[in-house]
Amino acid sequence: MENQLTQGSFAPIKDQALALLGDDVAFKKEIGFAIQHVQNNNQLQKAPVESVLKAVLNLARVGLTLNPVMKMAYLVPRYKGGVGIQCVMEPSYQGLVKLTTDTGSVVKVYAHPVYKGDVFRVELGMEPNIIHEPKFETRVVTHAYAVGVLHDGSKMIEVMGRAELDEIAACSESHKAFLAGKIKSSIYVTWAGEMYKKAPLKRLCKALPKTDRWTKIADAIEIDNEGYDLSASYNQLNYIDSLIGNSAIGMEEEEALHLELKQGVTSERAGEIISTLKSKQLDPVTEAQNAGATEINRAVNDRIALDDAKEEIKQTD
Repeated sequence: MENQLTQGSFAPIKDQALALLGDDVAFKKEIGFAIQHVQNNNQLQKAPVESVLKAVLNLARVGLTLNPVMKMAYLVPRYKGGVGIQCVMEPSYQGLVKLTTDTGSVVKVYAHPVYKGDVFRVELGMEPNIIHEPKFETRVVTHAYAVGVLHDGSKMIEVMGRAELDEIAACSESHKAFLAGKIKSSIYVTWAGEMYKKAPLKRLCKALPKTDRWTKIADAIEIDNEGYDLSASYNQLNYIDSLIGNSAIGMEEEEALHLELKQGVTSERAGEIISTLKSKQLDPVTEAQNAGATEINRAVNDRIALDDAKEEIKQTD
């Protein structure tokens, strides 16, 4: 049954929204924009009214607007397993840029997709730099990157390859529903370039200097990630377990890692753990002179398990 939204439909959230916006006029404007979003989208009209109200509250929470001229945020249908189509507030790339600069951490921040045929080179070291010369030859994305310019003129960069970008898209509940034929569209089809820009920008935000105005961008990223199943895969967890057994880490660090894994980690966090543990691997051959037969046997078995885990990951990629 389609929603018949009116100004009165938003009465249950008025007090909360006003506490966030501090302006009745602004609240009424956002209600008007929200009604327009729903009326213009057949899928949104199937979403529960409660999800529309929550989306508008999230909008007020992060301080963006649904004004179509500004293109800061949108109400979009997002498929969620077990509950069907829900209305959610999704910050746009422009919205995330605004919130990031509002924190005061950066002078400016920007992101771009890289297309096949572009000249693209990344330079790291003491002064990271990106060389990107667009050729406008194709629409096939190969990379995406984000750059933050700090107040001292230095730059922080984040670069993601197409494989990483596709991994994130594959975690989207809505995109999975689209591929399964449950819904008719996916933002990764209609606005792929914009979505690919948001991915490195959100990752860059994790590394930027934090200020006392960081809450809104953090909330916006949290809201944007709600539609993704970003939990670590079995292959990642199995790989981590093998790495731990052959790593030069102390007992306390090992126990802390096991506790963190038991409580659950995201796929991105699992990747960070894997990278750290790979840099701390022991070689059973070079370590053999300081170990007895039992230790050597254990190290060899761990190495076999490690190789098996690597092979399993390759076969599933």
